[in-house]
Amino acid sequence: MNRAWRAALPLAITGVLLLLSPPTGLAPHAWRFFAIFVGVIVALMCEPLPGAALGLLGITLITTLAPAVLYSPAELAKPGFNPVNAALTWALSGFANTTVWLIFSAFAFALGY
Repeated sequence: MNRAWRAALPLAITGVLLLLSPPTGLAPHAWRFFAIFVGVIVALMCEPLPGAALGLLGITLITTLAPAVLYSPAELAKPGFNPVNAALTWALSGFANTTVWLIFSAFAFALGY
């Protein structure tokens, strides 16, 4: 599979999922989050870019589109709710976990060894 198809396939699948209506009982913002999630998973399988770059692109995309993807209209309507700060907190919360850094340092140590 050439590089153009490997990059176009995740975008096409994400676009098709975004155009479909959400299943009954699933909020529209959750459906958009799912579509981006599936697109990132397909991109990880096709590998148009290294996996770490794809993961960061997915997190960045969801953080940027947070009002439409992460939060329901009820959450956005709450007084004092700041979607920008909440999205940034969500995006960076995984990097605050010590287990993530333990695994990263183990991989770095193994690569260096």
